[in-house]
Order: sequence, then structure tokens, then C-alpha cells
Amino acid sequence: ATNDGLWDWNIISGTVFFSPRYYTMLGYEPGEFPSTFEAWKDLIHPEDLVRVVTDLTSQIQDTRDFPRIEYRIRAKNGDWLWVLCRGKPAAYDEKGIVTRLIGTNTDITQQKHVEESLRESEERYRKLVENIPDYILVHRNGEILFVNAAAATSFGYSSDELIGSHLMNYLTPESQEVVAEMMKKRFVGEKIPPYEITILPKEGSHKIAEVHGTLIQFEGGPASLNVLTDVTERKQREDAQTFLLRSDYLQSGEDFFKSLARYLAETLSMDYVCIDRLEGDRLSASTVAVYFDGKFEDNVTYTLKDTPCGDVVGKKLCIFSHDVRHLFPEDIVLQDMKAESYVGTTLWGFDGKPIGLIAVIGRKPLGDEYLAESLLKQVGVRAAGELERNLAEQALMESNELFSLFIRHSPIYAFIKVVTPTESRVLKASDNFQQMVGIPGKDMAGKTMDEIFPPEFAEKITADDWAVVSNGEVLTTEENLDDRIYITIKFPIIQRERTLLAGYTIDITDRKQAEVALFEAIQKLRLLTSLTRHDIFNQVSAAELLYEMILQTSDLTKIREYVSEAQQTSEHIVATIGFTREYENFGTVSSGWQLVYQLIEHARKEVSFEEVTLENRISEDLEVYADPIIRKVFTTLIENTIRHGGDVTFMKFSSFNLDNILIIMFEDNGVGIPEREKERIFDHGFGKHTGIGLFLVREILSITGLSIRECGKPGKGVRFEISVPPGKYRNTRKEGL
Repeated sequence: ATNDGLWDWNIISGTVFFSPRYYTMLGYEPGEFPSTFEAWKDLIHPEDLVRVVTDLTSQIQDTRDFPRIEYRIRAKNGDWLWVLCRGKPAAYDEKGIVTRLIGTNTDITQQKHVEESLRESEERYRKLVENIPDYILVHRNGEILFVNAAAATSFGYSSDELIGSHLMNYLTPESQEVVAEMMKKRFVGEKIPPYEITILPKEGSHKIAEVHGTLIQFEGGPASLNVLTDVTERKQREDAQTFLLRSDYLQSGEDFFKSLARYLAETLSMDYVCIDRLEGDRLSASTVAVYFDGKFEDNVTYTLKDTPCGDVVGKKLCIFSHDVRHLFPEDIVLQDMKAESYVGTTLWGFDGKPIGLIAVIGRKPLGDEYLAESLLKQVGVRAAGELERNLAEQALMESNELFSLFIRHSPIYAFIKVVTPTESRVLKASDNFQQMVGIPGKDMAGKTMDEIFPPEFAEKITADDWAVVSNGEVLTTEENLDDRIYITIKFPIIQRERTLLAGYTIDITDRKQAEVALFEAIQKLRLLTSLTRHDIFNQVSAAELLYEMILQTSDLTKIREYVSEAQQTSEHIVATIGFTREYENFGTVSSGWQLVYQLIEHARKEVSFEEVTLENRISEDLEVYADPIIRKVFTTLIENTIRHGGDVTFMKFSSFNLDNILIIMFEDNGVGIPEREKERIFDHGFGKHTGIGLFLVREILSITGLSIRECGKPGKGVRFEISVPPGKYRNTRKEGL
């Protein structure tokens, strides 16, 4: 071609003839660079040089067709051009070895750029197709030619299983007819609007997809490209909304609950549905609708214990996708119907408390957990509202006599008052006020707040009462009185033409204490898990090391020594696991008074050290208020000294009082802690060993308000000071000592 550069290489002399076009193609004037093989090599891209020279020089020995070589060559302006090199032998010596090669170079830079752009474009589209959540499916006359990962996952098969199979195998009969009709219309050029089909996945419930399709050329022939969007949840939501809307106009009360039970059974393909109202103790429930095997059953009251419904109460959702009857062997209903799956949800009242539940049970494993969860959440709100409305109607049916009994005998402190800007006077009050203020409710009638409560407290109550009556708003307050904590809810009520104030007060002291206890229990569990895992890991590592040492020696004396040490390690693991028995009844082991001297002595026995002296100068009568797990603090301090103290020979525990704060001190004569690390040693994850670390030491102490710091001098040993605030320590004298 006229645009090709010609070359002629004399292999014997090393000279190369380059045509004028060869030079100008690279931006040079003819003859601007030397006509030598070496000069040509200098222009080749370093990554291509070895390959190109090897291919060319191979022709000297090989007289076969000259290969087509693509490589990059540097133009005068520094750009790299892609060229296609083609040539052939032109002369041979007497041995048949090539002495001269001739050929052409064609500039293919633009072609390469186009190819690269095409590859990048193909890669972008490939990633797009493989990563979008919609299902991409290409078929020809129903034969599946391509599916993306999302489609394969949705159908429940691998891509290899789907490709080559027929699309109709995965559709309901109704959808097969729809798809067949759409295929005919599309292949004759008719424009098809989006339509819906129902997919039959390998496992789980049917899926509804909205189909958008078009004709494309695929693998040499026309094919249908389809984008399927999963609209199952949307359709389920729409169906549920339609059901609830229809129920608003047609049904209420018992009729609503029966319709809901039937709707859930049919929509989720389950065999048994019950909707329950929780009884007052929440240990039992009464059904308001039971739908079983296509018919309604009589309502019953049953105990929640040993049933999955008992697990549901207080939770947003509870799902047992399979084997539910084996998990609750005492549940007669589950056993009789051979139940496999269970889905339940709590119905919550306006006050945030559970008032009922919905339970759906099936004889087959649950197909689509997400669908069941979404549906129960959606209908649960309406069901809870309907159930609460029923409960309210029952309450309104109570007579004035029952209301009077409630006011008199309610376990909460109930009251009604007449309020003016300057005073709040009791009209009625429950008798149990005697527990709070020492006055029976019947004797409080007619009294003002000043006559019942301390002045400042009475003044605040009166102001709050007037704010409720004048603003017409509900007021919730939390107050402390005589070391008890109360929450009071006040609201205005209208009697004829006057506004009264009604309300009730609840003693939440126990609840507050329970919250603190729960937090403490959670702390214990987290720390105990970390401590036990750390101890066992260390001992297992030691046992593995001893095992390796046994395998590497034939000395019976050493083997006995190693076996003995391994046995001690095993006993330590057993002791560590035994420590967890203290928490077998989790949350029942509370913080209490601990004898510090004995804690240290226990730590002495738990840690192995022979050449180090430990002095325990703590008074045997000194106690601190702490969690029982505090003994691990002293164990850890000793272990850290043995492990990291260097040539340590001495450890000591002592105590002193500083400004009414007890200081428990631990010292050694080891290498100490570098100044730069003193602030970091209590950080989580810091240290030379993957164990409990001082982070957990600090956490253990903080459970009951104790703290720790290190104030030793580097090179002269550690000095840890545990600070115990007033009220958290005491000295006791034991009888007979």
C-alpha cells in the first residue's frame, strides 16, 4: 500500500534500508535516523522489544511464512504508534540461512484505539448487565440464550442450567400464554408495552416481574432482549392495601379478624392462622379468629408457655422457617398438624405495649421469608388498631361502680383533681396513695397539694396541674420522692362545663434499677466472654507448644515434664471454664463486697511463677464493692508482669488512703512501661500479646466506678494505682480473729 513504510534488512551488514514513507510515517525527514538495525531497535517500545526481535531473528533459521507482528514504535514527537509489520526472506546463503529480509510497516494506531474503545465499552456494558438488580434475559423463540447473575439467582438455578433451556419451564400456565402472545407480536414488529409475568423459582414462593423487551441481534440471529423488574413486594403491598381498604368499608371487629386470617392463609399458602388478644398477665392469650384448613375454628384461651407464640410476644417478628414442631414438642397444635414453619408478629398498642399477636403456621417449610415478614408488618398495624379499638369498647362498657373500684384499688396511683391557678385539690384518689404519702386515698379528698407534699414539691405539682388544664395537653413527668422514682401522666377531662385533671402515677423505681442491672449484666457477659476466650486461647497455645516439644525429644525425663505441664494446662482450662458457672444464671450475680486480700491470693494460685516473689500487704479486712469478676484484674496484673516485666524478681500489692480515696497499688521491679506508652496501654487492642490486655482491666473496674492508672518510672518497674471512691470500700473485723 502507498501509505506503508518499506524496509530492507541486510542481516550480514546490519544495515536497514527505510523508505521515505517509513520516515515520514514516524514524523521524521527521510534519512533523519541511521539506517541500522540497532537504530530501529532503539525506537521500539521496551515492552515489545524482546518479542519483536525474537520473531524477526527467528526467520534467519526458519524459512516459513513471515509472521504478522504488531508492536509499538516511537514517533519523533514522542508518541507511540502501533504498526503492523509484514515481511519475507529475500536472500539466503549457501547453507540456506536467510541473509536478507524485506517487508512493510503499516500504521494501525487508529485501529488499535478503536479496538481498545470497543473493549472498554463491552466491559462497561458487561459489568452493567451483571451488576444491575433487574433480571436480564435473552431468548430466541423461548430458548434462553443469556441471563445475568440477578436473573439466575431469582430463578434459583445457575446460568449454565438456564442457558439452553426453555423459558416456559419457569412460568405459570397463565404467564406462558401471555409470553407466547407477546413473542408473536414482537417478532412481527408490533410495539409491546410492559407486561407482568409470574416466575416459578426452583425454591420459594412465586415471583411477579414486570417485563420490558425489545428485539436485538444476538449470536448471529434475531433474539428478544428482556429486562425483568421484580415487583412482587409492590404487588403484595398493593394487594394488602386493597384488602385493608375494602375491610375499612365492609368489615370491623370479629368480621375483620376472620377476613384477615383467611387472607393471610391464602396469600402466604399457609394452613393455620390465629389472631390473638393477650390476656392481662401476658402468659396466656385468647384467640379472636382461627382459620385452619379452609374453615374457621372456635375461639379458645391458651397458655403461651412452650409455644412459638410465647416467643413472639414483645418481638417485632419471629420466624421459624422449618422444623418448628421439633423446637416446641409440647405444643399440641404443632404436633397434631405436623407443622414445619411458623411466622408471628406482636400487635402493639398505642402506648407501645404488646396487646396481641398474629401467628401463621404451615405444614411445609416457609418459602419466602421476606414476603411473610413484609405482609405481617403491613397488616399488623391495622390489626393492632382494630384490636385496641375493641379493647377500648370493652373498657367503655365498664360501669361507674367498676371505675370507682379501680380508683380505690388500682395498683397504680390514680387521681382526679380540681385545679385553679393557685391550688390543686384532690377530688378522688386511689387508696394505695398511703404507700406513697402515708394518707389513704379516701382521706386525701378535699386536700390541696400543700397539705400532702413538701412545699417545693407541692408548688411544682400545682404549676404542672394548671399547665395541663389551661393548655389542654397531656403531661408526663418523672419525679423523685423519698428515694423512690415515679412517672406521672396527667391529662384534662371534661365534666359537664368544667375541666378537671385526671392522671395516674407509677412507681418505676424497680424498672430503673432493672435497667441498671441489665446494663451491668451485659457488661459482665461481654467481659466474661473476652476473658474466658483469652485464657483458653493462651492455655491451648501453651499445650500445642508442649505437644511440639514432646514430638521433638526422645528424652523420657523431658517428656514426663512436658506431659505434666500439659496436664496442668488442661486443669487450668477446666478451671477457667468452671469460672463461668458463676454466671450460669446470668444477671443474678450482682456486684457485692469483695475481700481484696483473698482476691489477690486467688490470683496467686491461678498464675504460674516460681522465681518471682509476690508480697500481699493488703489488710485482710479490706473490702471493695465490685463485681466478682474483679479477681481477673489482679490475675492480669500478675500475668503482665511475668510476661512482659523482663528480669523481674519482685511484685507487691499494698494500699493507702489519699483524700478519702482508697488506692490499691501494684508494683514490680521489672523493666516498667515506656513513657510514650503509658496513655495507650489501656486502649483496646494495644499490647504485645493478643489477650485480655489492660483495656479489659479498666472495663471491669469501671462497672462499679473504680479506675486505674500507671505511674511507675520506666526502667524501675510498673506501678498501677486502682482508685476506689468513697462508699465503694470498707474495713470489717471478723469475729474470732
